[in-house]
Amino acid sequence: RRLVKSIHQTRLVFVSSKGCTRRNASRPACLSETSLPQQYILVRFCHQFLYLEHRAQVNSMGFSAFLISIIDTDVRSDRSCGLTQKYIVYLMRICNGDKQWVCEKRYSDFMILDEVLRSKFWYAQVPKLPQKKLFFNFDEQFVSKRRKELEEYMRSLLQVASFSQSDEMWQFLTDSSTIVGVPPELQEENVRHKQVLPMDGP
Repeated sequence: RRLVKSIHQTRLVFVSSKGCTRRNASRPACLSETSLPQQYILVRFCHQFLYLEHRAQVNSMGFSAFLISIIDTDVRSDRSCGLTQKYIVYLMRICNGDKQWVCEKRYSDFMILDEVLRSKFWYAQVPKLPQKKLFFNFDEQFVSKRRKELEEYMRSLLQVASFSQSDEMWQFLTDSSTIVGVPPELQEENVRHKQVLPMDGP
């Protein structure tokens, strides 16, 4: 099952070398088509979204005011080295009032976040991540239970200021390559200009 990708609106933000911006424009009128790549760059969707709408709040409270819900799951297949491997994707909604976006995460993504937070905040008590299973289990009951456990894990993390305000949490929740509905030109690998980003992380 795939979530309808119109759950949030994607906004294009064009930034010139002089720092001016134009929103919801398909192409700056003052530039020719050939000069567009040199003078205008697309800035990562979610960083701009949060930067313009929520930065003051995130600065003081981190993501503690945001509500995280894992609203759906999807079983997908990855074919590599001639083998087809199934895996589960968790569709996680991050919401604050009428502002929301949805990102896709695998269990391994949660594992990486957990390891990084435990290493960086070795002095803090990190909520327990649901245990990894040695064998893949796609049973509906198991998947539903795991979804609820991961949701509770994320909500517990956001209640701790050190975690909710960390660069690692920012990167995890705003990684444009995992956000549903972000077009390729706004994804991380195609971004060429980062001075306007609010944090040092990618």
